[in-house]
Amino acid sequence: MKRSIIVAAAALSTAGAFAAERIGQKEGIDKECDSSRPRAVAEVLREDALPRWPGGRVVMVRVVFPPGSCAMAHSHGGSVWGYVVSGTIRSQIGGEPVQTLAPGQSFFEPPGVVHSLAENASDTAPAEILAFHALGQDEKVTVFGRH
Repeated sequence: MKRSIIVAAAALSTAGAFAAERIGQKEGIDKECDSSRPRAVAEVLREDALPRWPGGRVVMVRVVFPPGSCAMAHSHGGSVWGYVVSGTIRSQIGGEPVQTLAPGQSFFEPPGVVHSLAENASDTAPAEILAFHALGQDEKVTVFGRH
C-alpha cells in the first residue's frame, strides 16, 4: 500500500513538472518562433568603420515586430546594445529570466550568447527596436539557431 502511494505521488510530481514546462512555453519562456507566426523584419540603417579600432565596425539595425511576431533564436558575432523605440518586446538572452521591455528601455547581448526569445508582446500593435552592433572585421551581425 505504502509503495503504491509513493509511486502515485512520483507520477503526479512528474506530470506536474511536464505541465509546468508546457505552461512556461505558452507564456513565452524559451518557446520556438515557429512558422505559424509572423516574423520580425530587420533593416540595416548604417554601417561604419571604427577608426580607432582596426578592423572594427558598428552596424545600426532597425527591427520591426508586426503584431504577434517573433524573431528566431539567434546570436551575434559582436556586442549588441538594443533600444526599444515603440511597442513592448519580450526578450530572453542566455539563461537570464524573460524581460518585458517598453519604449525607452534598453538591453545588452554579449557576443555569441543565444537570444532565445524575441517577440512582440502585443497581438494588436507593432513594436520597434534599434540595435547597435560593435563587430570585428570578420564577425557576423547575426547567426540564426541555438548553438
